[in-house]
Amino acid sequence: MKFHPFVKLSAAVGAACILTVSVLVMPFLHSGGTALTVPQYAAQKQYAENVPPEDIPPTFAEGIGSRSPVPDHLPAEDTPPPEVLPEATVCNDGLDLPQTIEGQFTVLFLGFDSQENGSGSLHDVNYLMQFDLAPAGLTILQIPRDTYGPGYTSSPTQKFNSICACGDPALTGVQRVICAAEENFGIPVDAYLVTGCDAIADIVDILGGVPVDMPYRIEFEPGKIIEAGTQTLTGQQAAWLLRYRQGYAMGDIGRIEAQRIFLAALMHKLSAMPRLQILAALQRITAAGLVSTDLQVDDMARLADLCSTFGAEQTEIFLLPGEPAELDGQSLWSVHKRAALTLIDTKLRKRQPPMRYEDNPLTEIIPEGEYQSTAYDNNITDLQKADAPVLVN
Repeated sequence: MKFHPFVKLSAAVGAACILTVSVLVMPFLHSGGTALTVPQYAAQKQYAENVPPEDIPPTFAEGIGSRSPVPDHLPAEDTPPPEVLPEATVCNDGLDLPQTIEGQFTVLFLGFDSQENGSGSLHDVNYLMQFDLAPAGLTILQIPRDTYGPGYTSSPTQKFNSICACGDPALTGVQRVICAAEENFGIPVDAYLVTGCDAIADIVDILGGVPVDMPYRIEFEPGKIIEAGTQTLTGQQAAWLLRYRQGYAMGDIGRIEAQRIFLAALMHKLSAMPRLQILAALQRITAAGLVSTDLQVDDMARLADLCSTFGAEQTEIFLLPGEPAELDGQSLWSVHKRAALTLIDTKLRKRQPPMRYEDNPLTEIIPEGEYQSTAYDNNITDLQKADAPVLVN
């Protein structure tokens, strides 16, 4: 069974979905004290289905640049380590993770678009998810796919979601995105996770559906309707919710906000599932070749232990501050640089000195002083309390 690196993908929150599953079950995934990659584990264990090891596909990373066994996004030898505050140099969180800065662990998630509705090579879902180890918590930065990223992509769109396919030819796809994320947001990336899902529907169906309290009604297409109210979404319905954007006043930004509704519901669902049931689901997802990561199993187990110490109320999420703009006929997300740096410094760089405005490469299309809206300049929120997107009147 051959797994193409850019198979059809419902580019919603597959990456977050897979990680949420992973961190809940990885304490079970040890093999004689030896760390295994997820596909290696699936080759050894047959929990849910009798999947022959030879049918387990290559990982998604083969198409975009895996860093195993040697990390492929490590800085050059002459690159200095990130500057940290004095108190961070004496911090010891005791988790023995391969982290750049003690006390935190940051994972980059990329979800690619589908070949049916797109090119299959654009990462429309971009999350930086930082596990704070002391005190325990999780902070998620959502980077809009249309974020203006000049200098990191040769695509005429200049959009962040084209960096993997059109970035520096000297780097692999994952390296390109990690480089852009680290340089623009000042956050060392410790690991990555990439999805090449056939559809988010498959994952949700494997999990048995996801109960959601829908705050509004959506009509994805004629006859494909999700009514308002409490219900259990099937995989197909989840895909409708996660792909829907035409009824939102902010279009793709509204879709990003709707992802929070699903993500919160998914976390609640998984927290109520027996771990062995989740393990069986993870094995099926893995055997289908839907995910690639450079996280080793032992690292996931340590993160799982951490996640068991905090709840959803310690999970914060925010969108990269900015506003819609147009440039050369392209619809883009123009970053509000000062607000972005302030929010990132406050929430994701607690152990590092503040970024210098003049040294940061983030580029605005609409200059400060000419902003049309500052609604997203301080949009940090508890995941469980995230507002629903504004609908078209």
